[in-house]
Amino acid sequence: MTMTDTPRQSPERQVGTIVATRVQELYAGATSEHPGFSARARANLAQLRQLDTADPVSDVRAWNLTLSSIPGELQGAADTPNAVERAVHSALVLYAIHAQSAKVPAHKPKKRVGQAVREVAITQKPDDPTDAAIIARFHTCAKASSYNQLVRHLRGLITLLRSSDIALDYGLLAQDLYRAQQPDGMRIVRLRWGRSFHNISPQQITSAESENANVR
Repeated sequence: MTMTDTPRQSPERQVGTIVATRVQELYAGATSEHPGFSARARANLAQLRQLDTADPVSDVRAWNLTLSSIPGELQGAADTPNAVERAVHSALVLYAIHAQSAKVPAHKPKKRVGQAVREVAITQKPDDPTDAAIIARFHTCAKASSYNQLVRHLRGLITLLRSSDIALDYGLLAQDLYRAQQPDGMRIVRLRWGRSFHNISPQQITSAESENANVR
């Protein structure tokens, strides 16, 4: 590798970058003082909320709203969506749900799902956050046996975060959604979520990310 070469991001990290960039664009547009930009972004968010969270091909509007963000080299070649396409699509739909009538920005860099859930849990049960009402929904998400189940349960969890004005990092969520589709991926996602819920250091939280980083 020469001095001018830059390491190529794994597909998982590219998914995170794509989604983080897109949600920041949507937020900037929706809060813009330019009426045209604001109206377009708000219309896009409204349409995103109407899409099937798990399926990027059931509605033609997804072509422009979610799939257009994905570069050609990450697009699938088979007749079904690949892990990148599903993860980007699901994360953007979940963001739109989170952003609906939100009092604070729905996206906050470096805040994983576990940390966001803990913030809600502390408000619900300060003496023992692990016994808070939101924990049951969190556990249901973590125990999902299929991708469709995972995103369906996440949709409900996201509405609870929105109700409590708690944001999360949608780039990291997209990476988790990508990882969940890989062999043994949910085990890694559960590890990430558990560590972030219990406030283990960021270095430990990211330790699982290097495992099988380039799988597709």
